[in-house]
Amino acid sequence: MTVALARAHLHWLGAIDDAHASAVLTRRHRSAALAFRRGPLADYGRSPTFGYIACRTRFFDAAVTEAMEEGLTQVVVLGAGYDSRPLRLVRPGVHFFEVDHPVTQAEKRRRLPARGVTYVEADLGTDHLPHGLLRSGFERDRPAIFLAEGLTMYLDRATNEGLFRSVASLAAVGSRLAVDFAQGGGSVSLPSQVVASAVRLSWQLSGEQRFDWADEATALGLLRAAGWDVTDASNGPVLAERYLQGTPLRVEGISPSAFCVLARRT
Repeated sequence: MTVALARAHLHWLGAIDDAHASAVLTRRHRSAALAFRRGPLADYGRSPTFGYIACRTRFFDAAVTEAMEEGLTQVVVLGAGYDSRPLRLVRPGVHFFEVDHPVTQAEKRRRLPARGVTYVEADLGTDHLPHGLLRSGFERDRPAIFLAEGLTMYLDRATNEGLFRSVASLAAVGSRLAVDFAQGGGSVSLPSQVVASAVRLSWQLSGEQRFDWADEATALGLLRAAGWDVTDASNGPVLAERYLQGTPLRVEGISPSAFCVLARRT
């Protein structure tokens, strides 16, 4: 929900294209989104924290669009949350699979119904991913693109390693994996870190854990060991240079320890 709030605000700023994000927000989150537009929180609404989320969203959108343009017709969104890509990027003949916890999925389907999506119930910390996807109609002999956006930092290193290997076991030659990692969040600016720390503390109090294991060398090593050929690894400042030009978002302060990766199954 916090990511949906950020995307709704970023759409209002014109930094990303996600007209569906606001549809899933609770009344409290809608009020927060309005608060970022003007008044004392308006400056934070253009901060590096929002800047990195904009970069990340556009990186994953571009990965899906490029994959579809090259003929891939299966898109698997891991830990989908309130992602709206099946609505925003849908094309004839493309099949979206959304993998997430059943409680989250039920709420997402109530708030943001979408046709042509196959929902796969799974706890990515414990469940065996291939079983659920194959039972749901995923075709392992056809290339696919797998997305893991805003996910790896909520799973420990060993669980991530197992997930990368499970996805590789399903991925035909030519498949792709788009994934992001972050140590300490997407911003190094002090105000952003203070706010982000407070938000994370509230998550921890509700039982949400975060794991800051993923420096770039370790993360890329795990991907390669799992059978993925890394083709692009871009950190926050590189992504900001690529995606934030001409937006009202601040580029300085985006963390170099946050990065997005694109890999292929060869």
